[in-house]
Amino acid sequence: MNLNTTKIIEINNIIKYYGKNKVLDIDSFVFYKSNFYLLIGENGAGKSTLIKIITGLVKPTKGSILVLSKLISYVPERFSFPLNIKVYDFLDNLCRVRININRKDKIEALLNEWKIDKNKLIGELSKGMKQKLLIIQAIIEDVDLYIFDEPLNGLDPSSQAFFLNTLKRLKDLGKTVILCTHYDKYYNDIFDYALYFNGGIINEIIKLN
Repeated sequence: MNLNTTKIIEINNIIKYYGKNKVLDIDSFVFYKSNFYLLIGENGAGKSTLIKIITGLVKPTKGSILVLSKLISYVPERFSFPLNIKVYDFLDNLCRVRININRKDKIEALLNEWKIDKNKLIGELSKGMKQKLLIIQAIIEDVDLYIFDEPLNGLDPSSQAFFLNTLKRLKDLGKTVILCTHYDKYYNDIFDYALYFNGGIINEIIKLN
């Protein structure tokens, strides 16, 4: 287990309501740099809501969160792609607003690794290919914090294995990874901490020995 004690996210007494329904209630928790965190639980357990708060997509009803990373790469569980644009052009347009990326070389290298035709329209891609593209747009940039929400959805077994190797590379580079999943068995030899969610609370934390 990584023993880095530098904070990257600090949660203080966060509560989130949607209407009258309380979906998240966390007294306090600290995510440390260079660690791999699994957020595990069924749909509605609160893990995706926490991710959306970390990324700034939603605000907590009460409490506060401090995120000490200027850039976050994020793979949401669902994403609506523009369909009438070529794969390469989509990634190139994304990279235009990002700093210190050799766009052409890095885009083409990743598309080759993930076996995606750069000239295909996104609308022509299968569900699995779109999921690969969603992963590529996150890992194309070198950042400190990577967040994945159910990233194996739609991936075939060989692509799942390739993704797991990608996670191992990120961990070896000292990156912080937070990953939401129903299926912790895929990550048993990678994670540092597993946080089990139920009813909007963290009811168990396991540290990998």
